[in-house]
Amino acid sequence: GISYVTQYSYDGANRLASITPPTGEVLTLGRNPAGHIDSVTSKNGTVTTTLAKNIVYDGAGQVTAQTLGNGVKQSASYDLSGHPAVFSVNRVDGDLNGDGIVNVADVALAERMALGLLQPTADQLMHGDVAPNAAPDGIIDAADVSRIRRKALGLESF
Repeated sequence: GISYVTQYSYDGANRLASITPPTGEVLTLGRNPAGHIDSVTSKNGTVTTTLAKNIVYDGAGQVTAQTLGNGVKQSASYDLSGHPAVFSVNRVDGDLNGDGIVNVADVALAERMALGLLQPTADQLMHGDVAPNAAPDGIIDAADVSRIRRKALGLESF
């Protein structure tokens, strides 16, 4: 018969680091300082693709936010029993207050977040992390404020 082998590799802390199925594609798991998986990439030959990044966890170790390789951002919240209560998929659009438009109110929120005066929710982070363009960095900073301001003024669309 035919035999198929899947290989698994582990890091120095004995945590799963990569998986290589019979196809030869290598799935690599990136980890944050706490040891949680914070990114998943796929390498097939010379082509590397990000499948998920900026994976965020709550205190119970459940995923609360992630950015998929196609740029779609997802967030989830859980009830007191740990069951999913809300799951949302959001566009990166600069609408921090959720009113459906990007205006001066969103710019003001972004400025407060960039200065560290306001902690963004997972949903706000998904909507407001608009820079660098096509490669959000997981934080709301001055670059995000600038793009949101430009959109509010009608100088940029995304």
